[in-house]
Amino acid sequence: MSQPDDVAPGVLPPGTRVRCTPGTVPSYVGNSGTVVAVGPKFTRIAFALDSVADRRVANDKVTLDGVWRLLHRWPQHPLDAGPPGRGGPVRSLGHEWPGGFTRTVDSLMPYWQWLGWTVQQHLEYAGGARSLEGPPIAAPNRLVIVGCGHKKAVDRGRRDAGLMYTGPYHLACRRAAAAWGGHVSILSAKYGLLELEDVIAAYDLRIGQPGSVTVEQLRWQAHQYGLLNCSDVTVFAGKDYAHLVRQVWPHAFAPLTATKSQGEQHALLAKITRMFTDPPAGPVDA
Repeated sequence: MSQPDDVAPGVLPPGTRVRCTPGTVPSYVGNSGTVVAVGPKFTRIAFALDSVADRRVANDKVTLDGVWRLLHRWPQHPLDAGPPGRGGPVRSLGHEWPGGFTRTVDSLMPYWQWLGWTVQQHLEYAGGARSLEGPPIAAPNRLVIVGCGHKKAVDRGRRDAGLMYTGPYHLACRRAAAAWGGHVSILSAKYGLLELEDVIAAYDLRIGQPGSVTVEQLRWQAHQYGLLNCSDVTVFAGKDYAHLVRQVWPHAFAPLTATKSQGEQHALLAKITRMFTDPPAGPVDA
């Protein structure tokens, strides 16, 4: 069951799926229910297993329910996520929306922190006492971007991005990235920038194909992750991925683009892994 389309910061209409802090309602009804009405101190919630029509729960004990999946097609501006009069409703988010990836509330991007707010915090936002924008994220000293791979986990179920891609080329790039050092992100043709712990579904898509991540989407993600102003960016991937990265970070170092074959790329990746696992005195020959 999906959330209503008009769920937004400060806007929790009837039917919104919410979760109560354990212990606030009888255990036999579970912790999840749907909003009947939101008041200044209490939210009236209907529970599917409850014989009572609805129950009143303190607003600071109620949050949005479920695992939220963030699609790779982001709004063009953060305030597109605002309620009527402060931006449009959020239609790019959903509880069971296919094609998105799972990100825990603790690691949500700044403008999406409202997904973890209590009802009380939503009311504070609606009253102008709380900001939509989260705290600024400091850019890492070094960002290392690794291209995704066509070969994926055998069962093709949902799993961490760091475990999804199993091809030898991707794994060689990951080893080089780990040896190189810095904040490692995977560039997925479908989902864009991924953290290693983001949970994704398997897919068959390549950079440049219809439905693959665009420059605008990648730049928006980089802004939201606090990575856009990173001055030290390296990409371990082929030419198509490197070209996309360099449209967002023109200064990105892409050593594999200077090679003439995948064999040369594997050799260079192995050399980087050896040299930076035990750092040499001289530079790497790219």
